[in-house]
Amino acid sequence: MAAEALILTALKEPVKKLANWIFDEASVKVSEAKMQNALSKLHEKISDVVMVKTFYQINESIDLHKFYVPTRVENISTIVDSIEKIDSSSIVLEGTVGQGKSIFMRYLTYQEANRGVRIPIFFELRRLNEKQTLENAISTLISNWIPLFKKENFDKIASSGDVVLFLDGFDEIPQEDVNRIINEVEGWYERYPNMQIVISTRPESEIQKSIPFKVYKLAKYELYEQKNLVRKLVLDNEFQKNLIKNIENSSTEIKGLLKTPLMVTLFVKQYEVNLKIPKNQSEFYENLFSNIVSLHDNTKAGFIRNINSKIDVIKLQEVFEEFCFLTGNSQKLILSRKEAIEVIKKCISSQDISASPNDILKDFSTVVCLFLKDGSEYSFIHRSIQEYFYSSFISNKSTIAKEKFYNRVIGDKDIYFRLRNALDFLEKIDNYNYNKYFRLSVINSFICGFNITKNGNELTERFYFKVDNDNFYFTLVGKDIVIPYLGMLPEIYHDLFYYIHNRVRDKYGKSSSLNMCNTMESLGGSYKSIYCFDDEDFIELVKNQSSLAGYKLLRSKEKITNLINSKDDIEFNFD
Repeated sequence: MAAEALILTALKEPVKKLANWIFDEASVKVSEAKMQNALSKLHEKISDVVMVKTFYQINESIDLHKFYVPTRVENISTIVDSIEKIDSSSIVLEGTVGQGKSIFMRYLTYQEANRGVRIPIFFELRRLNEKQTLENAISTLISNWIPLFKKENFDKIASSGDVVLFLDGFDEIPQEDVNRIINEVEGWYERYPNMQIVISTRPESEIQKSIPFKVYKLAKYELYEQKNLVRKLVLDNEFQKNLIKNIENSSTEIKGLLKTPLMVTLFVKQYEVNLKIPKNQSEFYENLFSNIVSLHDNTKAGFIRNINSKIDVIKLQEVFEEFCFLTGNSQKLILSRKEAIEVIKKCISSQDISASPNDILKDFSTVVCLFLKDGSEYSFIHRSIQEYFYSSFISNKSTIAKEKFYNRVIGDKDIYFRLRNALDFLEKIDNYNYNKYFRLSVINSFICGFNITKNGNELTERFYFKVDNDNFYFTLVGKDIVIPYLGMLPEIYHDLFYYIHNRVRDKYGKSSSLNMCNTMESLGGSYKSIYCFDDEDFIELVKNQSSLAGYKLLRSKEKITNLINSKDDIEFNFD
């Protein structure tokens, strides 16, 4: 009640101004009854704005202030508790899926109402009817709290400077209406310079290209924000302290995941089930699918979660894994509803599952909550979600299928670059096949390509360099090597290249880059043998590091071979 009285008092003056313009056709002041009615209805609208459903508490709407952690904006050093702290002109707020852009817009709307300087009008752009103009939509919204408001009054209100528009979710506008809406808001910008327009959207939306609007990006979560959100979500003090302590002690890889409110919330839900902090992304995702479904369950005995598709959780996960595989191959993180349905159809057809594609999509977005509806499209809540379940799909295939997969990756550098994160997951969850069919093949080809033995190698002899624009460029030229990229061979990449790179930088103040190719013809440019280098100490350095790198590569091969042999061998002692 105190908050209600505060808002009613704060809004009285700006509402009185606008109401007088609307009602005062014969220089008659607006009646107190009309004023109170307008104020009351506007307060209802603003109260509705702060009531939201969250992933953490999906069954009922709650006041966002109960879980809101102040959102930071890149290049804004102060705490943003009003839109004025960001900019006084019309702007676009950019945020990724799960970054809390809609919550931020709602918070700013409420804060603007508390200031009592202008009337905030919050509108979700997804609610635009087909072919409806923004002006008509906003006019309808205003008429809900000032019943005598007519469309022709919009010009007066927009010109006054006493209104700020919060237009949420530009990316939710159907593609065929985007240009029309952009033209309309740009027209407002020209006609009503005193009316501030704040638009939220996902990255790479068309509105970011609009010249009048300056774009501000929401900042990623830091550790203190992760902890603050945990304090908001977890009410039990002891549980809260343990969780925060474990987050502080977690790996850099895990901390790197928790960059949005949604991912932190997901993390808390996982912890509620497992009561432990995962060591890495792979461990974090291992039981994620089933855990989330179970967390949606009612705690009453005998209750079974109502999965829309009517298939069991294991089958649903198998469909999701293939869905990640197919979308990953086509490099799609964001899909339209139609695109998502088409991919799901392929999945249920290949797995011979009788289920509605629409119901499965609903399960992905509302039961599992890993592929969320974001405006008019659907998106994975984090790229690593798609990558992990992609790798899980591969790990559950037959040995023949896995060998085919790895051969395809080995034979195509572009595919390797696209899948290297999924390959990192496979190294952890399917270590045997990863090493046997992928890593060992690459190591063997490299050993062969540079004649690496215990007694020496040809790395130094095949090391070439050139100096161009004050930079050093190095290359290794091998024969019949697979995937000419050294990042997958840390023994070479780190122990050879990075060591040399740092020496070049320290001694000559220049940067260096390393390439790798099969033949000199594919090099291009005027490369010289390392023996043409006029620094004998540097040549000796390359020799020593090449010898060490070759030795480490042989040791890696030996370890992998022993691992494979230990898995392949078995003793039968039945006596």
